[in-house]
Amino acid sequence: MTAPDDIRERMAVIEARVAEFGDEMRRTRDRLHDVENDRHAVGLLSLKVDRLTQDVVEVGEKVDKVAESMEGVAQRAAREAVRLAFNEWEHERSDSRLKVWANYIAFAVAFLALVGVVIQAVTAASG
Repeated sequence: MTAPDDIRERMAVIEARVAEFGDEMRRTRDRLHDVENDRHAVGLLSLKVDRLTQDVVEVGEKVDKVAESMEGVAQRAAREAVRLAFNEWEHERSDSRLKVWANYIAFAVAFLALVGVVIQAVTAASG
């Protein structure tokens, strides 16, 4: 082989290596660009996760407050139910007492009427 042919062959090999190196650099640049995009997307996701976590904490605090107020509401409702039941029982008992007194009065009126009839009968018979 002659020197110029040898140089041309070496140049062709070097040019092929330079082309491969250029292709590899483009692929590396594309991968780096993809990694940068992924890093940016992960950063955005991280912000969203932080916001969601904060929202969950706030909702948890609100749920705690609602639960505390529900305990108070439940206690008030229980007290009101007991008070209403007691008032109803007292009203029924009062009605029952009134019915007993009404019966006593009815018996007394009937007794007095009977006594009046007996007195009239005795007075009519003696007189």
